[in-house]
Amino acid sequence: MSDKVKKIIIYSTIGLVSMVLILGLIVGKWNEQKEASEEKGLDTETNEITHRYDEEKEDNTKESNDEKDSNFEKEDERPEESPYGEDYDGYEEIIPGEVDESELAPSYDEMYDADTIKESKKTAESFIKTFYNLTDEDLRKYIKKSKKYMTDELYEEEIESPENVQADKMKRKFIEAEMIEPNKKPPEGEGIIWVARVEGKITDIHNKESGKTDIYIMYLEQVNDGWKINDYMVNMPF
Repeated sequence: MSDKVKKIIIYSTIGLVSMVLILGLIVGKWNEQKEASEEKGLDTETNEITHRYDEEKEDNTKESNDEKDSNFEKEDERPEESPYGEDYDGYEEIIPGEVDESELAPSYDEMYDADTIKESKKTAESFIKTFYNLTDEDLRKYIKKSKKYMTDELYEEEIESPENVQADKMKRKFIEAEMIEPNKKPPEGEGIIWVARVEGKITDIHNKESGKTDIYIMYLEQVNDGWKINDYMVNMPF
């Protein structure tokens, strides 16, 4: 084979290979553009589906809220039910029952003479003005000062077992008292009872002052020509 023929074959081979490479590049580029176009179309379709779903969800939510509002309006329109039952038409139908005054406890004016009421009340008031006071420095100080208003038995009990506030270092001071007849009266011949609503002042361990209200129920009995406290209770119903 001549050199000329060899050159022709070589050049032809090189040209053919070049054409194949160029054709491969063109086909590859065309495939990339096609895939990109398909992906873009898929994204567009997905966005459209998502948008339609959001619109449908918003419409359903709006319908649900409208339905709830409608139900609330219907509930507001329903007549209010009476806690007393269907047959109850109002307070005007309640007829107050008659009070049998014979069952009420008589007043002290009906039970005692004026001197008994006056003297027993004075004793109870004087007792509470003194006895209510209390100091941690001397627990028996005001018990002793109240001795003349108490029976001997009550005085001995209080001296033996005074109210103990030494641990709290508390002080209690009398301010004023309102004297009240109790609802429950003692049987005739068994003394007289007085109730005192006492307003006092408390001083605690930090010297902080505060108001205090207590109820003292005092039982009095007649001793010789006067009245004395023979027992008492604190903050009990009367």
